[in-house]
Amino acid sequence: MQLKTFNYFLIGASILAIIGLLVVVNSFDPQKDGLLPVVFFCLTLFLAILGLMSLVLFWGRQLIFKQKEHLDKLASQSFRQAIIMAIGFIIALLLQKNGILHWWVLMLLILTATFCEFLFLLFSQDESLNKHKY
Repeated sequence: MQLKTFNYFLIGASILAIIGLLVVVNSFDPQKDGLLPVVFFCLTLFLAILGLMSLVLFWGRQLIFKQKEHLDKLASQSFRQAIIMAIGFIIALLLQKNGILHWWVLMLLILTATFCEFLFLLFSQDESLNKHKY
């Protein structure tokens, strides 16, 4: 898939996720309807954050690095980091809903996300080193 097509697909999917989030917020009452609206809300919020953060991180990297090659690598890094951010945001939201989000829990969540990103970088570096061995 070309990068331009990927960007258009991601923009369309993000818009659909935001529309879905608005529908869930306006249609359901989590106090009356139980667990299902909360699951729909978290799922559509996750997808909206994932799409928007992927686009913002990718376009930001394009502006900062100003390079035309390796854009697929920038896109994959942006998507991976957007997944980590979206998961972290949803976990923080659920912890806040249950009243157990404190500053030290948030710091642990941020450290865990940072550690996950570090592991991804470490393993991707090992794969790139193994490719170039003779």
